[in-house]
Amino acid sequence: MNSFKVKNPIGQNKNGRGSYSFSQDNYDAKKCGSGRDLVRDIPQGNVTYDAARAKQAEVEGRIRQLEAILQNAEIISEVNSKEKKVRLGSTVEILDLSDNSTASYKIVGSVEANPFQGSISNECALGIALVGSKVNDVVTVKAESPYDVKVLKILND
Repeated sequence: MNSFKVKNPIGQNKNGRGSYSFSQDNYDAKKCGSGRDLVRDIPQGNVTYDAARAKQAEVEGRIRQLEAILQNAEIISEVNSKEKKVRLGSTVEILDLSDNSTASYKIVGSVEANPFQGSISNECALGIALVGSKVNDVVTVKAESPYDVKVLKILND
């Protein structure tokens, strides 16, 4: 059985020592039922207790965030059209007409967007302008400084 000690910066434990001993059995997930039990087992006022509470709050916040995402998620069916249009999931190659530079972006939902990895949200200015466009369309991106881009290629996944 593995065990570890946690220092008690506030006072002494029942044995007169400045630490508490915990065994791995106290933290067996099958016996605990939830992460809250783990936090309750650590003596209050302890630095480790405060860290565990902070981590618990972080995890519970992320769980709430993921639940909200799942509640608002929509399944997007594939459109069987011969005409290729930019849609969610499309990879688009564009030409920026202001400086003649080309770029390739995948259109994704706002949660998945990461412009540094080549995926942009369908809710950003460029994404809004591109969704629904076809090859050779010139669209205006309504940003702080509007600019035009031309759709060169569309790859629908």
